[in-house]
Amino acid sequence: MESICNPCERRNIVSRLTHWCSDCEDGLCGKCLKDHNAMKLTQHHHVTELSEISSDTAKLLSIPQCDKHPDCREDFVCLDHDLVCCHACLKSDHKDCKHVSNVNVLSKGVSKSELFLSNKRTVQEVRETIKEIIKERQSVKEDVSKQQQRIKMEIANAKSKFMAHINNLENVLIHELSNIEKDNTILIEETITDVLKMEKEIEEDEKILHFIGNNGSESTLFLFLKKQRKKQEKTIELLEEIPPASKVMINFAEASHEIDAIKAIGFISVHYDIVNSGRSGIPSTSNEDRNIAAKTVSNQSEQTTPTGSIQKIESWKDTLQIQLDPKDFVDTNEKYAKLNLRKVWLAVQNDNYLLIAGHVAILEDQTEENESIEYMYKHNYRLVKYLYDVKGLTLSNGLNIYQYSIHNHTFNSIEMALRCIPKSTLAVLLYSRNFELVDTESMKRQWCLELDHEFQALATDEKFIYIVSGDMLYKYNRIGCLMKRINFIQCSWFSLSLNGKYACHNQNFRLLKADCSEIFSYHPAGLKAVTVDNTGNIYLATRDGIQLLNSLKMETEMVYRYDKKEAEGLAEIACNQVKQTLFLLGIQSTKQEEFGKTKCYAQMNSCSENSKAYYVCPVCNYRKDTVSNNRRCEGFRDFLLDFKKCVIKVLTK
Repeated sequence: MESICNPCERRNIVSRLTHWCSDCEDGLCGKCLKDHNAMKLTQHHHVTELSEISSDTAKLLSIPQCDKHPDCREDFVCLDHDLVCCHACLKSDHKDCKHVSNVNVLSKGVSKSELFLSNKRTVQEVRETIKEIIKERQSVKEDVSKQQQRIKMEIANAKSKFMAHINNLENVLIHELSNIEKDNTILIEETITDVLKMEKEIEEDEKILHFIGNNGSESTLFLFLKKQRKKQEKTIELLEEIPPASKVMINFAEASHEIDAIKAIGFISVHYDIVNSGRSGIPSTSNEDRNIAAKTVSNQSEQTTPTGSIQKIESWKDTLQIQLDPKDFVDTNEKYAKLNLRKVWLAVQNDNYLLIAGHVAILEDQTEENESIEYMYKHNYRLVKYLYDVKGLTLSNGLNIYQYSIHNHTFNSIEMALRCIPKSTLAVLLYSRNFELVDTESMKRQWCLELDHEFQALATDEKFIYIVSGDMLYKYNRIGCLMKRINFIQCSWFSLSLNGKYACHNQNFRLLKADCSEIFSYHPAGLKAVTVDNTGNIYLATRDGIQLLNSLKMETEMVYRYDKKEAEGLAEIACNQVKQTLFLLGIQSTKQEEFGKTKCYAQMNSCSENSKAYYVCPVCNYRKDTVSNNRRCEGFRDFLLDFKKCVIKVLTK
């Protein structure tokens, strides 16, 4: 905030400001204040005397300057990115954004909006929760100290029954007991210290909020609330992660051995019972709640977008590139003229094995050289297991999944999903309406069921199998019994992240709680595939490269970049959670090649030679003396088909 009077400054007069008008957002000197109060338009404005507040506090009343452009004020909001920015940022970083508005427009009525009221309620609820946590921990701490004294007395009584040599054993027990008390005290004190720190920050934020709410302009209040909201969400998350207090039950059991054979005078056991404190959970601010609050201020809808970057994250580098061989997806005794690998699906086992389901089109070997015989095509779907090492992939074994033969030239692949069950040799396979469990060691089906619903996505954990169909999530156990149906969201891929959360992908990325309420959504350009590791990190394969999303901090960083051609062919990304390896599956069309024959059906041209008429096809040179009325060629020509190259790229840190 400038220390000179703004109206005087506009008249090229230098005078020291003594008051601040939050409606005009101008500093006023004594003379200008009299003029300001005398004018009908401004006489009812809210004016604050600066001598009543400190200089640091006074700065909160003005719209802050941009960090990137110190000469510009942050008086614009990009709703596409949910960011406050200045006019210079708008031109450089948000020139393609469609939903940009001025703070003055968005902030109208903010002091009476649900956004403001919700912020105040959240502050109060957080403070009450902190007090309850401290009270619980203090009670448990006192109880542990009391029990320590009681146990010491019991140990002393037992000691009197034994001879002098028991004294050494007593010291061992006392030391063990002290460690228990010390460990519990440290844990409790750490929790109390953390929540006290939170409380102090909340108190400071509440004071600032109260001050700006009473004295600041609506623009200033709006900007503060926008920034404060994310901070509160992080505080709420940290509080929710604090488990309920456990009541420590320390018991002493007197030894019943003969005195001469005694090795200890007793045993200390510790038992923890969760304290039913009745502490109410803090309501999290969902996207829907935030949008409702924001619509009170403006009619623009808002979305949550991650900002910032993860601290010092190691980038990934490609260490190996492997092209899949179509021969791996047919039986060794299969006779064929040509193979065409159409599509593959990838899953990773944590013991360095890759599972790949592949669809290969087989041009069968013709036994007769007769151009009038139409070619037969076979379509084979096969599950193949590879051992991965630094040298590449070694074929282990395989299992034929599905097979059919056909004369026509239809090469579209059926829908399929493949996932490994963690910490086991089992894999789940879905195709058409088939639901199969495969033992990947023996490559044999354990069971095969028929689904009574479609499927769009598949995920697994150690105990259950999850299938998404439309807006429903079906939860099966490992023997194929349906355990539960849950209302869900439509998605083409999903996985389980930390703490039972669902990571979902359907052009946009969404992170859901176990109750399927949304925690977070992200809309990166050209999202193609997603995978999750065992630490909760989520890898998003976009059109520019792979972004690492930290689901706890809600931050992203680009950890690997690839070129446009590689991005276009990217089909899947999978993570070996133990070995910290990423596998990128790419499918690229190389060129068209002859893949059997097909009826020509081209229009035949009439010709004559030595006064004798005949017909010739200009495409395949088929010749015939007479033709049907439509003059279509009945000969065969080469059938051209795109040949695809399926490549797996291996990334390591």
